[in-house]
Amino acid sequence: MRIHAAASLLALALAAPAVSAPPFPAEWLRTTPDARGPVEKADSQLLSKQGAAGGEIEVLVTLRLPDGARSIGVLSARQPVRRAFLRRLGEDLEAEYVPFGVHLAWAYENVPVLLLRVPADAVPALAGDPRVERVRLNGKVRVLDAEGEALMKVPELRAAGVEGTGVTVAVIDTGIDYTHPELPLGTKVVNLYDAIDHDGDAMDGYGHGTAVAGLVAGLASGVARGAKVAAVRVLDDAGFGTDAQVIEGLDAVLSSVAAGNPHRIRVVNMSLGDYLDKTKPPGPGSCDAEVPDYKAAFDLLSQAGVLVVAASGNGGCTNGIVLPACVSNTLAVGAVYDGPVDPVFFRQRRCLPSGCVDGSPAADQIPCYSDSSDRLDVLAPSDCAKAPWKGGGTIPCFNGTSAAAPYASGVAALLFGAEPLRGPAEVKSAMRSTGTPITDARNGITRNRLDAPAALASLRSAPQGSAHAELLVPVVLDVIGLGGARFVSELTLTNRGTTAARLEATYTAATGVFPLAGGSGTVVDSLSPGEQRVIPDAISWLRASKGLPIPAGSGQAGTLRLGFTGLSLPDMAAARVRTTAASCNGAAGLSYPAWTTGETAATSLQLFGLRSSAGERTNLAVVNAGTEGSVTLKIVLRAGDGRSTYEVPSSLLPPLSPGAWRQVNDVDLLRAAGFTDATAVVTRVAGTAPFGAYAVFNDNLSNDGSYVPAVASGSGGEALVLPVVVETTAFESELVLFNPAAVPVAASLTYVESLAAPKGTVGTVTVDLGPGQQKILPQDLDAPLDARPAARAARRRVVCRTLSVVFTPSVGGPVPGLAGAKTAAAGTGACEGKGSFGLFYTAIPATSGAVVEADVDGLQQTATTRSNLALFNPSSANPVTVQYEIWDGATGAKALTSPPIVLPPLGWTQFDRVLLGAAVTEGYVRIRRTSPAGVFSAYGVLNDGSAPGERTGDGSYVAGVPNFPPD
Repeated sequence: MRIHAAASLLALALAAPAVSAPPFPAEWLRTTPDARGPVEKADSQLLSKQGAAGGEIEVLVTLRLPDGARSIGVLSARQPVRRAFLRRLGEDLEAEYVPFGVHLAWAYENVPVLLLRVPADAVPALAGDPRVERVRLNGKVRVLDAEGEALMKVPELRAAGVEGTGVTVAVIDTGIDYTHPELPLGTKVVNLYDAIDHDGDAMDGYGHGTAVAGLVAGLASGVARGAKVAAVRVLDDAGFGTDAQVIEGLDAVLSSVAAGNPHRIRVVNMSLGDYLDKTKPPGPGSCDAEVPDYKAAFDLLSQAGVLVVAASGNGGCTNGIVLPACVSNTLAVGAVYDGPVDPVFFRQRRCLPSGCVDGSPAADQIPCYSDSSDRLDVLAPSDCAKAPWKGGGTIPCFNGTSAAAPYASGVAALLFGAEPLRGPAEVKSAMRSTGTPITDARNGITRNRLDAPAALASLRSAPQGSAHAELLVPVVLDVIGLGGARFVSELTLTNRGTTAARLEATYTAATGVFPLAGGSGTVVDSLSPGEQRVIPDAISWLRASKGLPIPAGSGQAGTLRLGFTGLSLPDMAAARVRTTAASCNGAAGLSYPAWTTGETAATSLQLFGLRSSAGERTNLAVVNAGTEGSVTLKIVLRAGDGRSTYEVPSSLLPPLSPGAWRQVNDVDLLRAAGFTDATAVVTRVAGTAPFGAYAVFNDNLSNDGSYVPAVASGSGGEALVLPVVVETTAFESELVLFNPAAVPVAASLTYVESLAAPKGTVGTVTVDLGPGQQKILPQDLDAPLDARPAARAARRRVVCRTLSVVFTPSVGGPVPGLAGAKTAAAGTGACEGKGSFGLFYTAIPATSGAVVEADVDGLQQTATTRSNLALFNPSSANPVTVQYEIWDGATGAKALTSPPIVLPPLGWTQFDRVLLGAAVTEGYVRIRRTSPAGVFSAYGVLNDGSAPGERTGDGSYVAGVPNFPPD
């Protein structure tokens, strides 16, 4: 929709018939309540302008759309319905806010955004409107100022006849000089749109867009010489423009695609941008939440089969990149030199107040100006490139990430031309996962420099997976807990497979628990092969990035059902949540995996290790894990001594609909029963749906939590293995043993020393347990082995043991039982006297270890988090040899393979900050057995703080998952 006069829409609205049925469902006009206020929905810099002298300011307003409208893509037959609704919403808003001095400057046909001119004092009212998702200033953007073809091996594809024929790349820039011999109008250039003069002529008045277009597809200088370029002018003759003009250009591309895509646009190149905050360097991660306008446009393009390629920026920043490259679904491109050149100095830049110098640039060296962060996808040449320039000539040294992006766009055009049925996610994955790995010495981040033949080979060889998987995240939340602590869930999604996967995520709000909860719905996304994505705030992602109408602020929680399709194997998908709250100088919390169908039940589930005291509290949660039918559950607690029980009142456990979650807090659980420690059994009362359960015990001072999974029963009587119990000057392990049987048992504990000399078996101890009894054995695990205090104290500085547990009655063989351990440390430094920080983990049956390979996903090495990897041998008889591989979740590529590691019977070893040596910020580890026989197990620990001694040091347990690859 193109509006040049503010009064136009209002006049049309007043002239319309008084009564007419809208061409869209009438319920779309019903306003959905939005608990967020102006502070949460408008940029802080925008609100600070209130009362400022001067007239109007320009703002971009992203609209909140109902689910029905949001689900319509530009290729849908119902796109006219969506456009009619966007038009109506713009009319209604303008009519209502004109009295406040608000005027419509531009409305878009496809992107749910309005450009408004508003008095600064009117911003709070506008941002508070429930039809508005976000209000932000209309920011400024600008150009981002041996040929790289050889470095990327493009001539090999050209010799094979791969030239990008049949593909058009939309160049969002200063326009294109279509009179240039390299870029003739019609045969090479499509004159698509001009957002600067609106005269229909996208002629380049600056030169930058012509150089970009030439590198993409110039007759002599282009990467994809068989491709075309579409000129979309959004920057003026000085190389400057605004976000509104850029979005206008994207909207024009969407309109062309929606009209049957006559120009066959498959790629959008954006060698432009700027920084979101004008006062500080950019930060890590994506900027989706800050710019839902760009995100909405890119989502629509991706759904229509178009890949967005964006330059990372030239500010010399090493922990963040520019807008729009920072939006998650772009291919963000950084630069490398294409060959040796003389020393070069670059002037002052955003993160380089004194500029920077590259003393002896060489091929594949990253220029000191190229912006980088965990959000960066690939590297491409060139510094510097000979490229066409307006007026028919050339520029001898076109450089910056402005040059890198069109080189990448050209490669993308080659891939789409060779494999036209492939989608943007697949092409992006092929480009990210192949090429030459280059490590940025400034921040340790490794990304691949593009290799066109390798990318095409990957695209052609990558099978389109047919496997699917369904996982259930028991809860993601943003809530205020005891003492005012705000708990927020970080969500990690992993596709360890070799094919791109489509994700359908269904959120079911816990409306029965939190009065303000809402926004249930389904969203879609995709994961490239080998990709691991860390989403810092799951609720915010669902709301701001994916568009679910979840009310703002805390008090939001719900389950998340994840359906993966297109997987190479069913067990290649994984999801994990880490829920934390701020605690003294960092954060504390717990980690838990998404459930598979095998982790839910149809009859009963058991939990153990529950406790309630002045220092700790326990909550217990239940979930309807089914997709249809309700279930009503019962929770019965048994005191730790096994002698008395307590049933949680049924009023606290109403019927649960599919996906419903309910938590019973400590005050209604152990405290109501009068138990200091307990076990629990969750059983079905009514309904047929499967269900799941878990417990969390929290430290009352630090708010650190420990996740306790439910199990269907104890093991079948075989030995259980706890990977490690620790007694050191800093850490202490508390052992939990539970006898679910109706007869007394003796728990036989066999310790094996893993670190301190002499290694090997230390001894065996027996602990008696009555029927249904649980014992929590704190700290002095050495006491039964050596009664001498001095000897115990000496050993506690170094003791680190694997523990085998067998439960045996007086008559007959071993019986099922449960064992676990909580390992924790008291707070130190800023956390001293503020509670303890640790994690809980359960013993595994000795025969349940992996025999081929296992994966530990969700690991991170960032400014706030470090990851340790532990390997252990659950067999008490046979050694095993293994190797581990580190896979980079950002690129899907293997980053490191370890030397062989020998684990003796009940042997254990740990690798601290395991990702650090591989320069991987987020990824997963695959462990493989290399010996002819044996079993092994693995787990990870996510710690708060990038190094020991930083932040709280709190750990979250990440269990390894065995898998069985095909032969």
